[in-house]
Amino acid sequence: MKKAIWVSFILAAVLMAGNCFAQPKGELVVLQGAEINATDPAKYNSIPESNFALAVFDTLYLNDEKAIPQPRLALSHKLVNETTWEFQLRKGVKF
Repeated sequence: MKKAIWVSFILAAVLMAGNCFAQPKGELVVLQGAEINATDPAKYNSIPESNFALAVFDTLYLNDEKAIPQPRLALSHKLVNETTWEFQLRKGVKF
């Protein structure tokens, strides 16, 4: 009985160690319950498309779990006048 436990333990360790050395294939496949109809954010009208957008695009701000906007691409912002906002973007971000 003890031998079977040790063999199982060693086998599990070897199998887990093999996964640690897996090489990336260069492609990430994400499965969800429905097809997306558009990859253009201006044409999104479903949850699967919104999920796609969150995986591919970033936003200026994103609300945290308390619905408080947290900076993503924007470091700061200010109201220039009634119709104009100015955003300071993170280094390396182009818009």
